[in-house]
Order: sequence, then structure tokens, then C-alpha cells
Amino acid sequence: MRLIPTAIRMEAPGINNELPLLSVRDLATHFASDEGIVRAVDGVSFDVQAGRTLGIVGESGCGKSVTSRSILRIVHPPGRIVGGASCSGPGRGRAAKSTWPGSTPRGARSERSGAARSG
Repeated sequence: MRLIPTAIRMEAPGINNELPLLSVRDLATHFASDEGIVRAVDGVSFDVQAGRTLGIVGESGCGKSVTSRSILRIVHPPGRIVGGASCSGPGRGRAAKSTWPGSTPRGARSERSGAARSG
């Protein structure tokens, strides 16, 4: 099953609602297993506009949590972000643009640093 993001429009006064606060393009996160590669997230793209709420819904195991963890770059092994890009905060002060494959941000939470696992 493919994720289909659904946005609910909620206007925020004084905010430019044309620029997305978050853009995700072609996000792909795969997991290696004994049976082969599991494509948990494959080609997910969406924008989150200012003043809107994005809800991601789907069946158990369809990739909702992996999508969120991938955006935050906190996918645990054997998972790996293999494709996609994001841009957050355009026109809103500090913008951050990222291309995911092979990137691990400095200071990222990990089990080695003693951060508690959420799940």
C-alpha cells in the first residue's frame, strides 16, 4: 500500500501560506533482511504548508513511522535512507536543505550516545 498524505487547510493569520514549511521529495528508506531488501518507504513526496496540518494514515506496517523517522534522520539499522531530499523553512529564517543518501547529521541521536529509544 502506498502512503497518500492528506492535508487539512487551517489558515494562520499573517503567514505566507504559499511557501511550504517542509518539502519532501522522492523519500526512500529500505531495510536489509535475510529474505532481501524491504522497501518500507519508496518515492514519498509531499509539502507541509504554513497553517496546515498534515495527517499520514494507513494500515499497520505501511511506512508511516518509517517516513517520520526518515525525515528526522533517526532510522535505526538495518534501515537505511537510500534516496530523497527535503527542504524546511524556506523564507522563514534558517532554511535547511538535505539530500539523504549517506548523510548522517552531526549530533544525531543514536543508541551509542545513550539516547533513549522510542518506539
